[in-house]
Amino acid sequence: MYRLVDHLALDRRFYPSPIPGGPNVLVIDIPVGSRGAGLALGRYYPVILETEAEVDEFDRFLQRLRPKAVRPDIFDHRPSAFHSEQILVTRFEPPELGWPWASICKWPDSFARSGLDQGLAMARGCYTMELFERGGP
Repeated sequence: MYRLVDHLALDRRFYPSPIPGGPNVLVIDIPVGSRGAGLALGRYYPVILETEAEVDEFDRFLQRLRPKAVRPDIFDHRPSAFHSEQILVTRFEPPELGWPWASICKWPDSFARSGLDQGLAMARGCYTMELFERGGP
């Protein structure tokens, strides 16, 4: 049997939101044999977690025994519970040296619908995200 927490998601860090009530980010450093061009910086898989309940749910997902590895994408297509008509941009400092900086943008519902109609990929239907090796001054 296989648990993601023991293999694919063995090396991960939690980035708490610097904004009260804002989304958190969990960044998984994918093992060398599974990395590729579809990952942020070729190696990281970020997950946007909006609530403590989602943090707990994702942890249970990573802990679950299964016959083989699966993508940790349970929140990628789940609609956001956070609604706003304002653009929210959040910068996350790395929790440890050697981890990337993260930036997420939560687009208002009307902008997000327009972006999706034009083929823009958005996590949870409203977020865009970037990871950076270095950030800030």
